[in-house]
Amino acid sequence: MANPVREDDEVRADPRQDGVRCMWLNAPNVIVPDFVPRVLDGALVADVPLAVVCWRLVGSKFMASTVLMRAISNILGRYSDRGGCSRGGWMFMSTSLFTTVNLLHVRLTSGNKGIKRLTQWLVAFLGVAQLGTWSLANPKTLLGVVFRGCWLFVLGVYCLIAKKLGLGGSFLLRKVDFPASPGEVSKDWVEKCLQTAGTDTTGLTSISVSPLSCAPGSGSSRELAQGFIGETARITVEYDEESHEKESRVRSLVGKFPTRNMLQRFKMRNVGVYFRETMFYSSVAHKLREWNDGLLGTQLKVPRTFAVNFDDGRSDFVILMEDCAPFVSGDERVGATWQQACSVAARYARFHSIHWSNSLSELEQNHKLNWVGCFDWLELHPMIVQQVFENGLGDLMSQERFSRLLSPEVQRTLKLFSKNIPAVLDHFKCGPMTFVHADARMENMLFPKELDSYAQDEVCHGGLVYDDIYDRRGVNWSVVDWQTCCKGVGIQDLAYFIAMDLTVAADAGTKCDEILVEYYYRELGKCLRLRGVEDLSLSYSFEQCWEDYKLAMLIAIIVPIAVMTEDSLGCANQDRAQAVRESMLSRCVKSLERLDVAAILNRVLEGTFESRSMGGALSNYTLMEDRLLRAEQDDIAIVLKGATPDDELLGHFNDSSIHDLPKGTNVQPGSGRRDAYDRWFLNGYDIHGKYFFAAALGVYPGRRVVDASFSCVIDGIQHNIRASRKLSEEEWPQYDYENDKSRCSPPSFIAESQVGPISISVLKPLESVRLTVTLPGEILVDLVFEARYSPQMEPHYDQTKPHIGEFNYDRLTQLIKWKGSITIAKQTIQVCDWWGTRDRSWGRRPHPVADHSRPSNLRRNAIVASAQCRKVLNCLMKKWSPQFYWIWCPINLEFGAITYHSQQDVEGKVENGAAHIFGDPFNGSVSYPDTRTVQIPTSREGAFQEVEVVGSEKNDETFEGSFLSATKETQYSLFGKVEAGGHSLRYFPGTRHAKDVTIILALPDGRRVTLSCEPLFPFFMSGVGYNHPTWGHGIDHGADLCIHVDHLHTEMVDRNDPLYWHIQEVCRITATVHSKEAAPDDPPIATSYGIGCIEQLIVGPHQPSGFTSLYDV
Repeated sequence: MANPVREDDEVRADPRQDGVRCMWLNAPNVIVPDFVPRVLDGALVADVPLAVVCWRLVGSKFMASTVLMRAISNILGRYSDRGGCSRGGWMFMSTSLFTTVNLLHVRLTSGNKGIKRLTQWLVAFLGVAQLGTWSLANPKTLLGVVFRGCWLFVLGVYCLIAKKLGLGGSFLLRKVDFPASPGEVSKDWVEKCLQTAGTDTTGLTSISVSPLSCAPGSGSSRELAQGFIGETARITVEYDEESHEKESRVRSLVGKFPTRNMLQRFKMRNVGVYFRETMFYSSVAHKLREWNDGLLGTQLKVPRTFAVNFDDGRSDFVILMEDCAPFVSGDERVGATWQQACSVAARYARFHSIHWSNSLSELEQNHKLNWVGCFDWLELHPMIVQQVFENGLGDLMSQERFSRLLSPEVQRTLKLFSKNIPAVLDHFKCGPMTFVHADARMENMLFPKELDSYAQDEVCHGGLVYDDIYDRRGVNWSVVDWQTCCKGVGIQDLAYFIAMDLTVAADAGTKCDEILVEYYYRELGKCLRLRGVEDLSLSYSFEQCWEDYKLAMLIAIIVPIAVMTEDSLGCANQDRAQAVRESMLSRCVKSLERLDVAAILNRVLEGTFESRSMGGALSNYTLMEDRLLRAEQDDIAIVLKGATPDDELLGHFNDSSIHDLPKGTNVQPGSGRRDAYDRWFLNGYDIHGKYFFAAALGVYPGRRVVDASFSCVIDGIQHNIRASRKLSEEEWPQYDYENDKSRCSPPSFIAESQVGPISISVLKPLESVRLTVTLPGEILVDLVFEARYSPQMEPHYDQTKPHIGEFNYDRLTQLIKWKGSITIAKQTIQVCDWWGTRDRSWGRRPHPVADHSRPSNLRRNAIVASAQCRKVLNCLMKKWSPQFYWIWCPINLEFGAITYHSQQDVEGKVENGAAHIFGDPFNGSVSYPDTRTVQIPTSREGAFQEVEVVGSEKNDETFEGSFLSATKETQYSLFGKVEAGGHSLRYFPGTRHAKDVTIILALPDGRRVTLSCEPLFPFFMSGVGYNHPTWGHGIDHGADLCIHVDHLHTEMVDRNDPLYWHIQEVCRITATVHSKEAAPDDPPIATSYGIGCIEQLIVGPHQPSGFTSLYDV
């Protein structure tokens, strides 16, 4: 603690009652003096004579040319638009490049080293001067913000060291003539302040300093009441017996001081917290009484101040104000009552009318408020604001205490807001602006105790009416803590208060909000009429006010997310701070949900960014392979060990897919083709689209690896478990030469379908499978699927993709339903008739993450995950970028199912695709022309049923088998084979993930089926190993068994990180069928609903989507 000021020290009182001293560069709202741009122009032009010096005096044409090029480049950067590169970035790169070239040139060449080095340092000094001056002239740019932050930090450190060395009052550090902490408060200083304010101090004998929480006169305790960003103390003034009884005596004062935590003080100085509050009390507060004259009703009150001092060098300040006791501040943990909220709405409306202006320029012109900016620290550089908000959001989501309060929908809204904060602020600036408190909450409001006996509503419910008991009885209350005051939208203060402090019952809906906003708007209009504005609705409608109110809820939630972090608070009572943060966050989240802020945010942002979309053309599927997988296929040699007597085949390996060695060669474990694989993929979801899970199990003979994974999304959290093991020698394919040595028989490959805790076992081939996951303490899964429809073979894919590798595989897809249970995160979910998909593929495909080391995979992902690095890569890789476009949509409807997939090249041409309709998706609502009756088997016992199928094929051959296969050419669907199909989609802004998808399928008789897919929540395929840098498919972990568990919040990830490129979006499906003659706007013949998923992986250029490089968005 600093030494207290002695009573005999001379204390100077400022005759204006304030001493706010601040250099223009240190102010939060930097107003650049006129001379700075002229100095910058001079610094840039100075390169020209310097180039002449390098040429004539030094004799180096190379140095002269580089200096001249720097001058030309910098002047162009200052006065012209550089396209995608900001002017600050251009200046920085240009100056750094040419200055570095000069330095290297001197180092590498011979000659007169002395004069060359002198000139090189002159060139370097001028370059630094140019950057520094440019930063001063452009304080709102990233370079300017960084430069100012460095300046303030260096200034703060210098002042701190100088103060410690006792240099205060010398030419090295000006003297501060006010106390900077409660311990420095003296009787003489207090007496001087009171006398300057015109208060009689006759008979003042002593003062005592005590915590603000203590009552006046409670003693001389010097313990400090420490707030989140400052300290407050009560100063009790004692008089002699003769003067003590006089009523005019000031007996108690309150002093506000900066925090003693120097790191916090530096942070507060950077955003101008202390300067802003001292400027309010010195230039605005004492005028409120004058401005309030003539307004209707009781006004917003602020405490009277006796001294306001601020020193920008050391970031010291003091505010000496009246003690408002017995008024007491509210408690954020308790919140506000409905009656207090009503009073806040009325009095803040009157306060906002004082500075009300139709635009920001009018506000700045009519009111001298150039010392304060708009929206507090949110006006810093967008990159910094976004980083601060996302860091706070990440800190919050890492703590279960807070993350449980945020639903996935709110997380999605906050993620979108974090990337578009400047756009939201610009939206506010388009309307009327005023001077706002920007921190209107209960702990900054002092209410009297005289209304404690009045019954007030602590929880707002739907039956309430407007009830301002404070206005009716003429009761005053005061507002303190103006550290974040700024120019902004007026309704912001009311929204901030409601979001922070008002507890609204679930049954109230938005009625309480509507009452408060309506009264605020009405009261604002009354006060403005007294100031000459006859009709507020002409410049600011109620609808706009209501929209601004809802959108301003996002401004409020910034505080518990980005401001109330442990690092930013730094206060001693962290338990209380975290309790306050939890209360604030809970009410803010409920306000976002109650008011459907996500909808208004999306509407506001619609015109602020380029929305990419893809219009798809119909592709002819008639010639594509279309057959059902039959149980009697005989080209499979790999089976599941321990399954039924009719073992289902685990793989379709043959000689060429396992190895390239000549026949007769004995294959050793782990030898052969490394791209050979066989993989199961399973997923499932409830019919309401609330839960989702997926599992995968893959065999990689050439890598001698089997891996499996399970992942489940519950309440926006994706829980992942992955396991990997070695293939044993007993499982390895071997040739049998004993029976027939003249030729090689197919290899026998019997693989265990269990990898650590994850197991897949076939109960009935191609019909029923059991999935179990047993990891005590983490997850327990026991699920069984039954086939809804027969498995469908997709077209064989044989393609070599440049910069990726060779694909040569087969795939089957089957629509299924699940039953069983999932226990995860101490929550058990009963699975009953959930829908899902079984995907099975085998053959050869590249596994790039398994071909590289884990460190290199992590480095690659880290580079591509950086937005700045992606910009560079997108510029460099336009001609050499890998290309892969994949959309896969298995859809379950109540009475049918549909599968669709499309793999396209750069031009959008379909390389591989298919579409199938199963069952009767519209439950008999559609007639089926050109039908015929055939018998199809329904079980292995040979029972048949008659169904009508569409088609003109004459092949009526039926098959005996376990699945519904009518003929070789006709699949089991009353609609017949899909003749053509295509899709269109719109992308989420700034990503390559679909915001919505529309699929159109053309039927043989001309009718079309339209599928509208509305995403509900994402599932990231890296959870089950796809493209995971350390747990990707086929990676050899070096041990017999490895297990890994992790969790992620699905709405918090960066979708442009390569880890999250591959995605399945759970969707709500609306299926409609239209007649052949129907126009686009005609109503459908029938409609059906369901749930499905859209798998997406889009990398590289794709012309229909407008993508031109690796991952431009």
